[in-house]
Amino acid sequence: MAEANTAGVVEEYDLPKPRYAFGVSWRDSGRHIDIDLQCVVVDNAGVIIDCAYYNNLKAVRAITHSGDETAGKPTGIQELIWANLNKLPAHVSVLVFVVAAYSGGLLQ
Repeated sequence: MAEANTAGVVEEYDLPKPRYAFGVSWRDSGRHIDIDLQCVVVDNAGVIIDCAYYNNLKAVRAITHSGDETAGKPTGIQELIWANLNKLPAHVSVLVFVVAAYSGGLLQ
């Protein structure tokens, strides 16, 4: 995995486990808010080759979305994406995780 430090230098480090989960949770605070979690899969050429989201729950046989949750709950994770890094095709170089406000609110 690569990460830019405060000086803007990209450093790489190993991820010790083959499988990671990314989740999002929210509370609707009395009005309907729908937040969506997505994972965009990018190949070595910088081309988007697949995406896991509420309407496409699997991507490149390595990314799995838990399914759409349209209402926030007081506790817990509403949407979850599992990334199985050891199952990614060799030509995949980047996973971009996106949190989007589908309806009812703004991300702050």
